[in-house]
Amino acid sequence: MEKFIYFTARWLAAITFRFIFPLTIEGKENIPHKGPCLIVANHISFLDAIVLGFSLPMQVNYFAKDNLLNIFFVSRILACLGAIPLERDTPSSMSLRAGLKVLKKNRALVVFPEGTRSKTGKRLPPKPGIGFLHVKSKAPIIPVLIRGTDKAMPVGARFIRPGSKITVSYGPALQTQEKDYIKISQLAMDEIDKLESLWKKN
Repeated sequence: MEKFIYFTARWLAAITFRFIFPLTIEGKENIPHKGPCLIVANHISFLDAIVLGFSLPMQVNYFAKDNLLNIFFVSRILACLGAIPLERDTPSSMSLRAGLKVLKKNRALVVFPEGTRSKTGKRLPPKPGIGFLHVKSKAPIIPVLIRGTDKAMPVGARFIRPGSKITVSYGPALQTQEKDYIKISQLAMDEIDKLESLWKKN
């Protein structure tokens, strides 16, 4: 049942990105084809997780706000799509260890280091969770820059806005011997900033 829902969701996403939102994927040579890995991206729209899930060749897990998982129908779908409950403001060790368990099963885990969507487009301070997951699992960090989803579905919008161009840029894998969780999370954010700088130069 879970695989059926997952691949149905991918099919619906394919239709969406073909006819509603033009999607460009850059840095395909940096996209892993298997885990374990931490897919780390900026967060500007509710569409971000969907876009990332569609752009990757393998099934992924990701953190979802716990209030979404309190809605029965939504919770069942998200569970089938690999969601891990996360207390957004104060992530618990239980949530992070559930993410660690996913990585130790050689799977990919999508993480947004800012913890919530940016309402201004400016980066928010990263949370230490990525550092914890990287140190404990030794999984490489794959930095990702998402552009355009904030136009397709801005923060606070109830409906999508067709025609907005979306681009997902994957950077080279990051490995570090750093042990400080916050510093690792900041390193990941720095790599995302580098991807944005390259995009602006082009």
